[in-house]
Amino acid sequence: MKFLETVFVVLIFYSPFLYPQTKDLQFEHVTVENGLSNNNVQCILQDKQGFMWFGTSDGLNRWDGYTVKIFTKDANDSNSISDNYITALHGDSSGLIWMGTSEGLNNYNPKTKKFTHYLLDQDNPNSISNNYVYVIFEDSSRNIWIGTG
Repeated sequence: MKFLETVFVVLIFYSPFLYPQTKDLQFEHVTVENGLSNNNVQCILQDKQGFMWFGTSDGLNRWDGYTVKIFTKDANDSNSISDNYITALHGDSSGLIWMGTSEGLNNYNPKTKKFTHYLLDQDNPNSISNNYVYVIFEDSSRNIWIGTG
C-alpha cells in the first residue's frame, strides 16, 4: 500500500499533464504606444470572435491582435457610447458587448455597430437605479444584472 501511495504522489507532483510547460508563454503589452486610448485599463473582455476589449478611463478599445479601434462618446452621434470612463465589461450569450460607464449602461451590437444606452430616469421605476455601473452579470436565464453606485 505504501508503494501505491508513493507512486501516486510522484505522479501528482511530476506529471507534465497536470503541470503544463510554461516556458513557451509570451506576453504582449498593449499601451498608448500601440494605439490604446489610455494606459489606465479598468476592465478587460475577450469576445466570441476573439477580440480583446479594454475599458479605460478614456474610451472603449477593441484590439484584434494588431491594431486598436477606439470607441468614444460623440455628442453628435446618439449611437456612440454614453461616456468615455468604462467601469465594467461583459459579453453576453447572444454576442452583445455590455459596458458599464460612469454615465450609464451601454450595449454594443457588433452586427449593427451601434450602442444602446440605459440611463437613470427618475420618472421610470424600471430604469437603472444609478448611472454609475460597477459590475455586469448574465444569469442562466439570460437576464442581465448590473451593480450600480
